[in-house]
Amino acid sequence: RQRSVTPEATTADQSTPVDHSTPADSAQAQSTKSDSAHPADQPRVTTVFISSLPRTFTSADVEAFLGGPTQATNISMQIDKAGEFHGRATASMQSASALIAALDKNNTVVDGHHISVHIYKQHAKPVETTVAVRGFAANATNKQIAEIAKPAGTIVRVRRNQSGDTAFVVMHSYGDAVRAEAALNGCVLDECTLDASIVKSGRAATAKQKDAKEASVTSLAPRKVARRPAKKVGVLKTAPAQEPSSASTEAKSNAEFRQLFLGSDSKP
Repeated sequence: RQRSVTPEATTADQSTPVDHSTPADSAQAQSTKSDSAHPADQPRVTTVFISSLPRTFTSADVEAFLGGPTQATNISMQIDKAGEFHGRATASMQSASALIAALDKNNTVVDGHHISVHIYKQHAKPVETTVAVRGFAANATNKQIAEIAKPAGTIVRVRRNQSGDTAFVVMHSYGDAVRAEAALNGCVLDECTLDASIVKSGRAATAKQKDAKEASVTSLAPRKVARRPAKKVGVLKTAPAQEPSSASTEAKSNAEFRQLFLGSDSKP
């Protein structure tokens, strides 16, 4: 028996595409697409932290230790508040293979130092630090002072005090402020020798703590009383304790206490 085929069924079979691919083929295609979007040699973390370096190391020595300029860039030698190097630095690696090679150098011994190499963890943003500048001429401008401090790092702003005899150069970080202080201090500007020093933030913190301590002492006092000077606030004085009389200190017998509490009618 022959089955008849309608024209509508024939048209539907020809127009509907059939997917003969397996789920494994689809997963492989998606993986190939993902790999092309994210190259294998593109690292997610490119910065390493190197510590325990010899104190005599320079940025060129760190660069050579990490494989040269083709492997490491942006070498940053970390210094303390006194401007001294204590064997710590950071570097940006150019590729994933360079990053892996740098991490493999962890615990390498150089000049008796066991050098440590780890992935750098970003800390809080640098704290702006101010350098106070004095001793300049009255006609000196903030722009002239900024030109002297510019090679030291990033300048946030330059301002003057009310009298105009002190300029405050706000630097982006403490390290920039240390270098700016060294550049400004002793520099001659319009035949005047500049005197520069870093503004210590500890004084402001100490003053705030002192104010908070004084406020806590008067927190329970009325507002008007707390605002008065100490010499105007009256202090309550307790009356001096009276010395006990000889009669109260004399020893009494039980009969005398009975006579005292029960009255004169009671008999001992």
